[in-house]
Amino acid sequence: MHSDGGRTRPIVLILAIAGLAMALSAAPALGRTDFQRIPGYSSPGTPAKYNKVGIIKIGSKKARNVLVLSPGTSASAAYFAPFARDLTARAKNWQVWSVERRENLLEDHSVVNRAKAGKASPRRLFDYYLGYITDPSVTDRYRPVALEDVAFARRWGMRTAVEDLRRVVKLARKRGGRVVMGGHSLGGTITTAYATWDFNGKAGAAGLDALVYLDGGSGNTPTTPEQATQTLQEIESGSPAGNANPAQPVLDVRATHGDDLDRLRIYAFAASLGGQRVLDAATLLATQSGIPKRRLTLVDRSATYTHIDPLTASPRNAFVSTLAPFLRKVARR
Repeated sequence: MHSDGGRTRPIVLILAIAGLAMALSAAPALGRTDFQRIPGYSSPGTPAKYNKVGIIKIGSKKARNVLVLSPGTSASAAYFAPFARDLTARAKNWQVWSVERRENLLEDHSVVNRAKAGKASPRRLFDYYLGYITDPSVTDRYRPVALEDVAFARRWGMRTAVEDLRRVVKLARKRGGRVVMGGHSLGGTITTAYATWDFNGKAGAAGLDALVYLDGGSGNTPTTPEQATQTLQEIESGSPAGNANPAQPVLDVRATHGDDLDRLRIYAFAASLGGQRVLDAATLLATQSGIPKRRLTLVDRSATYTHIDPLTASPRNAFVSTLAPFLRKVARR
């Protein structure tokens, strides 16, 4: 969602993202996977080639129901792939659409792409992205993008993320089934922002059938105008908690429908990082919208699951085994 210091990506995260992308391309037998990039929100000052949002689609082409997932901080859409394949094997009438946010277009995949094509060795891959840190003889290497070269990305705040998601949801609804939105970590905050966002007088939730939180979400303490101003000055972004508050005009945030989600079901999974806060946030959102307890599913695995475990645990995964029956209740046959 934002940049740190003078660079757009920590090196280790770039390599992790690239590795997941390689794993995704190397395992077509594990489930049908398609990638599509669609026009996104026209962010002011952004070159047209970056006003795009990507979607990794996993599951049967015949599935009408779609689970749209937003990844966590700095993550690529590909890290949902292992979980998505396991889930769609159990929930065969669902596709998982993992969102590749626009900032991933700023990544350098040049050597990753050559490695996937068999034109670069594992050693070359390592040296390009990491090896040069300790070996100064490696001169042909990854170089982070300087902020001054992508100053337009300073405007990629919550509104840009939500408006990009709007395009994904509209495409998913064309399949004629149910559409559920969810997110991991920071993606949970974006999920709440989208569901409570004001789109010409209607909440984003009006186009959704349920929400899914994976060790992430939004609390109920709003950002103050002063904090919002400071945040913008530091080229960071804040996220009010889904109700109108004075900071929202500063941040160009329109998440004002926090009590207008009564038609939805909500699922929340707590792992070690979010813990009880994730469950409390989901409960608060349900309570203020009058969602009955029978439509709220809370799963606490904070004592046994790390933050990433729900996306990678296999063959036994409590996230998959509890989310699948939740989705069956939501699905349109």
